[in-house]
Amino acid sequence: MVTDLGIELGVALDILHRKKSAAHATENRSKLRLHILTISAFLLGGIIGVKLYQAIAGYLLIIAAVLLWHCPQRSSPRAWRSEGNRNAPSSSASQQGT
Repeated sequence: MVTDLGIELGVALDILHRKKSAAHATENRSKLRLHILTISAFLLGGIIGVKLYQAIAGYLLIIAAVLLWHCPQRSSPRAWRSEGNRNAPSSSASQQGT
């Protein structure tokens, strides 16, 4: 992402020095904004993650485990058994042709 930001900054400098037409300015401005927002979001997320980990330390692992435990697992064999084999692949369908 930082490389893309550098490329777009180079294009912006070319537009400012009139090496490229001003028609590219609007597209370049929107790409620059997108790259800056993306990099800022990653940076902010990293800072918030570090601060959150410092605040709750080892409990973060427990919180993540509890959240994942409660996520539905519709495609797992365990879910097939608990739903009465409604979604389980039928072995009898493949045996009906024989």
